[in-house]
Amino acid sequence: MMETSKIYKRVMEAETISKNGTILKNNMHRFIYCIAISMLLFPKIISAQINLEHTFDGYIAHGNSHFYTHNYYATGVLSTNQVKIYKEDYTLYKTVSITPPEGYTASGSVLCLSKNIVTTDNKLSFFIVFQNGSAPQNQQSMIRLYDENGAIVKDFGYFHFIIGVSFHKTADNKFRLSIAKHIDGEHKTEIYSLPGTPPSSPTITTTTLPSGMVGVDYNAVLSATGDAPIVWSIETGSLPGGLNLSSEGVIDGIPTETETSSFTVKATNSVGNDTKELSIFIDEETGISMLQIEEMKIFPNPANNRLIIECENVNSKKIMLYDMIGNEVLNQNIHDKTEINISNLQKGIYIVSIVSENKVIGSFKIVKQ
Repeated sequence: MMETSKIYKRVMEAETISKNGTILKNNMHRFIYCIAISMLLFPKIISAQINLEHTFDGYIAHGNSHFYTHNYYATGVLSTNQVKIYKEDYTLYKTVSITPPEGYTASGSVLCLSKNIVTTDNKLSFFIVFQNGSAPQNQQSMIRLYDENGAIVKDFGYFHFIIGVSFHKTADNKFRLSIAKHIDGEHKTEIYSLPGTPPSSPTITTTTLPSGMVGVDYNAVLSATGDAPIVWSIETGSLPGGLNLSSEGVIDGIPTETETSSFTVKATNSVGNDTKELSIFIDEETGISMLQIEEMKIFPNPANNRLIIECENVNSKKIMLYDMIGNEVLNQNIHDKTEINISNLQKGIYIVSIVSENKVIGSFKIVKQ
């Protein structure tokens, strides 16, 4: 591949360039033409906010160095200018073709496979060192950063030979890149700022799960913070009969028997995992769609978004709802006919208490679907 200066020289040596019958003779037109050709010939270069912050004289070591591979592996088939990236299970994820600078060949191994550290586009990236033994001493090596599509993220220039490449995390949870080089007979360590942020392992935020009822559809979604994708599993124990946990964190199914099941769920992503002990209570089937207490009707049961109470001879009555661990979730006065919005309640079983003159005159269960 020709460098830009060589392309420009060849264009300047041409006596004329013809376009639509017009002879372009001035250097400006030739220069524009040169730039257009170079954009077609050079490998794609993407922009990244990687900025040189400081240069040390000598080799500077960092005690807090990290290589974030996100459970991928990379190996270079450098004689064919290819990099093979493998998944955690050792299956091939992608083969990346690279184009070395003119006169240079890829050497050594693929360095610092990372993700979301040097860029923020969720693509894997890696470093390649190139060498040219016939070049001037301080230009015999160069290093480039590529993404998983073979695009150049950044060219870090020429040097005699490289000593090391590493990441390190700062006190404000940002990353820097260190590249130690040998230039003009001396060691130099360049420190670059990076736009990425550290990957975050899961933290499970679900603390309780709704109760269920035999023969009634059950559905609950587990939640966690952390970098996606998060994969869910049962670490210990088991779910109630008839229920299953998907890898996306959805517990669903139709319970088959009355029981209380305790279990530990596990949330895993590419950088870590978290576990949480939970339980689900499955109650017996009510077998009712409407309940009547002291000339009072409460329906439907099971209910979706609303619960209707019809009563006669109202005397300072109110309805109170409790979840299956005893938390009060609703407290409302009722009249001759009252419609109660329960759309904000989670699916599950609730205890309903009817209170009149500070006395509970009835208590029963409803199912929120």
